[in-house]
Amino acid sequence: KREPKLTEKKMVTIKGEVRFPGTYPVIEGERLSDLIARAGGYTQDAFLPGTVFTRKSIKEVQEKMRQKFLVREQRALMEEQQAMLLRAGSSANADSIGQSVQAMMEIMNMISGADIEGRMVIALLPLEQLRHTKYDISLEDGDSVTIPESPSAVTIIGSVNNPTSVPFEIGKGMDYYVRKTGGLTKHADKSGIYV
Repeated sequence: KREPKLTEKKMVTIKGEVRFPGTYPVIEGERLSDLIARAGGYTQDAFLPGTVFTRKSIKEVQEKMRQKFLVREQRALMEEQQAMLLRAGSSANADSIGQSVQAMMEIMNMISGADIEGRMVIALLPLEQLRHTKYDISLEDGDSVTIPESPSAVTIIGSVNNPTSVPFEIGKGMDYYVRKTGGLTKHADKSGIYV
């Protein structure tokens, strides 16, 4: 008799700043720290806070949620359109309703065409600190880890006087980089700034 736990192959991918990037088979119970150790650990250029972890099963759930949302919103939009048409007396109102519905349909098309990654938020730590934490997750078939290179520049865009890229400096905060662009414009939303 076949034992699925022994015969089933699970493959995970690790890319970027590890010594031996590639696709690795994993066994039941193997964790993220085990994968990183098998890949030779991080290189000295690894930027751990920028790590992207994706999971195939999460992508499938996110896709199902998107489809349910689209069906629900399309149904609501059709009901709203019918109700508005019944209330609209003139053709000018009907044209206005048509434009509103068209705008909503464009938004729905944009949502349906958006790429879903199956991204899962983790905090990657140095290997010794990662073990036995909540982020040392068990691996599943199709998982992918991408560890980027440390950034050499910070790009500042939006409502600043001179949108630009500035060389990255360890220990410098957001205010330092905003000042390097000449500061915020008078229309900038200070509470809406994000990194």
